[in-house]
Amino acid sequence: MVMISRCALFLSILTLSGCSLSAPAPSRLALGLGDAVYPLLALNRNARTGEIASPKKSPYLYYALGETLPEELLPRVPALEVRVRLLGEAPAPGGAVILFAFLFKSDFEFRGKTWGLKKELPQRQSVRIGPSLGKDGEFALSLALPPRSVPSAPRSGDGETVAGFLLYSPVPVACDGAKIVPAEEGFDRS
Repeated sequence: MVMISRCALFLSILTLSGCSLSAPAPSRLALGLGDAVYPLLALNRNARTGEIASPKKSPYLYYALGETLPEELLPRVPALEVRVRLLGEAPAPGGAVILFAFLFKSDFEFRGKTWGLKKELPQRQSVRIGPSLGKDGEFALSLALPPRSVPSAPRSGDGETVAGFLLYSPVPVACDGAKIVPAEEGFDRS
């Protein structure tokens, strides 16, 4: 497992691909926090299944929180952790790079009763990892939440409130889980 809590890599402007849902849809993936589970909404077709099966067609998973998380249940310094599994052979070291980043309320557009992700996203901090680092094709990525940030549904909070996350992969992967954990620094290659 590989744990990364912070990374200074910035994404250039992203053009969304595969984000063709007219409104958020239920996802098979949920967000764990302690003993509770909170809904995640799929913002593209890949997120409905939790897989990037054809990265050449759409290399992204986009998720939004279905509701605001209770602040009293959050760890003192919380992080969002996602579990990722390769769906094929691992690429050569130094090849493909998987990215994980937050989506903020300011990344969403509201159109009457429906809402969705904007067509372009600004630069942001992200975590990146070469999938060859994962043990047996599985690994975890974590990103510490901004200070004093309580993750919430896109309709709540201010523009910099964490409202979801994205995962980019140029190789086929599945996102097998997401949960809030205490933040850690560095790598764990166990």
